[in-house]
This record gives sequence, C-alpha cells and structure tokens, in this order.
Amino acid sequence: MIDFWKMKRRALARMLRQWWRAGKPTGAWTYVVESKEDAEIHYSSWTVGSSHGQHGRPERWRHDLAQPAWAEYERVTPESLYHDDAMRRVARAAFEHNRVTVIVQGLLDRATCLHPHPPWKIWTAEGFAAGVELVYDVSLAITEGYRAQLNKSLRQGCFTIGQYPTWRETMEERYGDKWRRNAVGNGPKKIDQVHAVRRDGKCLFKFTRERRRAKWVASPERPGWVKPEFPEIPMTWWCAAEHLTCVDAYTPGDYHIFFDDPRTRADYLQWAPVLLAAEDWHHERRLTTDAGSRKRPRRGAPKK
Repeated sequence: MIDFWKMKRRALARMLRQWWRAGKPTGAWTYVVESKEDAEIHYSSWTVGSSHGQHGRPERWRHDLAQPAWAEYERVTPESLYHDDAMRRVARAAFEHNRVTVIVQGLLDRATCLHPHPPWKIWTAEGFAAGVELVYDVSLAITEGYRAQLNKSLRQGCFTIGQYPTWRETMEERYGDKWRRNAVGNGPKKIDQVHAVRRDGKCLFKFTRERRRAKWVASPERPGWVKPEFPEIPMTWWCAAEHLTCVDAYTPGDYHIFFDDPRTRADYLQWAPVLLAAEDWHHERRLTTDAGSRKRPRRGAPKK
C-alpha cells in the first residue's frame, strides 16, 4: 500500500509538471504519458507516449495523498500491545502453509501420473510458484477475467453495456455542475452499438444531444423570413474497453453459474444489473427474431 501511494505521488508529480509547462491552463490541455506507472494509476489502455485530454489543474488524488489508506495501520513491534496476537496468527499461517507444502511435495514425488516434472522444491517460494497454481473460490465469481473473456468479441457493430455510467462520470469530472444542469437527453444508451474499435481497445459511440440555443434557418412558408429550429447535435465519444461488457458474447443463462454457487453469490450481487440487462436484451432480441420469422411467407407458398 505504501508503494502504491508513492507511485500515485510520482504520477501526479509528472502530470503537474506538464500542467505547469503548459502555462497552468484552467481549461482543456493535453497530457502525454511518460511512464508505465501512469497506466496502473489511470487506465490500463494508456501507453507510453500517448496523448490524453485533461481539464484544469490535476487534483484528482489530493485527498488520497493527504490521507493515504495505509495511515490507519500500525506496525507490529515487540512493544506493541497486539504483538503476541499477531505472532500467533503468523505462526498459525506458517503451520498451515508447511502442512500443505508437505502434502503437495509428496504428491509430486510419489504420484506417477505427475511424472516427469522438473525438480520443484515446494518449500521454497520459487519452487512453489513454478510448480503450483493457486485457484481461489472467489475466482469463480464475476471478475475482470470474465469481462475480459467476453470483451474478446468486441468489434464494430457489437452491443455493449457500461458506457453510460462511465460517460456520466467523465462529464461530471470534467464539467461538474455545469454539465448536470444541461444533461437532459444526451449520452450513449444503456446498451448501445459500437461504431469503431481502436487498437488500444477503446470503442467509439455515437449519439445526439439536445440543442439549447436555436438555429435560425430560412422559413419555407415566408420567404425572406427565418425561423428557429432545435435540431439535435451529433456527438462522438471514445470509451475504454475496461469499462464495457460485450452483450453479444453473453450466453443466456450464464448468471446461474455465479448465482447458484453459495460461495460466489455475494460477489454476484454487484454484477447482477449487468448480467440481467444482458439477459433481457437477448430475450427481446429473440422475440423480435421469432416475430419476424412468423411474418415471412414460406418458400413456395402462394402469394395473396
């Protein structure tokens, strides 16, 4: 946690340095990624040398840097009140690890079905990492791995979910109250179609927003006069794939895999809106397809 906090400080310092060089703008300016650490702090789709638009002074982590999450922890020393309890917990964890190590080493040495294998020494950290892959119960839940598996099908023309809340957060962070007062009737849909996909994984969405100021055009009814019109303004927006879930790749009924297992049911709740929305989308699409097939005349049937 301390290392991550230091990395955030370095990333913010790089961004502030570029903001100062740009003349401390209060509006839009461009930030160029200088280090791979910025991808871990900001977005995994960022690459070294890529440019990204920013707005105003970068102060996103001021609260986290002033009050880091690790500040509430206490280092255990022999003078600490909880030293004995902490040491008992460490000893218990070490005993359980050693017991598992003995069992696994015995299986590797005596089970012929696992031969041949390299000379792994499970009681060492390097040997354990080389010979054993840990699989936790939580890995069965809806995680970023499941989303990444679905997003392998991201392509032009597919449908996704997750872009609307991400777009709202982006607009609120960029414009604040000004956007909230004028946010009626614009933005991508809850489940929308992808119009293009870049190499870095970002997806393009197209939508329209309402026009607040009238556009004066020539009146066809009264030559020489003009009249106000409020045509919607076309908009485009790129969204990182890490915020999206490909609805086309979702298989109806997949939510049972995670809901029926009591070990993963608690983790399922936070993903239920996404899964159920994808379930409803496939159901409506299936009904539309069935209705269209019933209306289509059979081949060779007489036409009325």
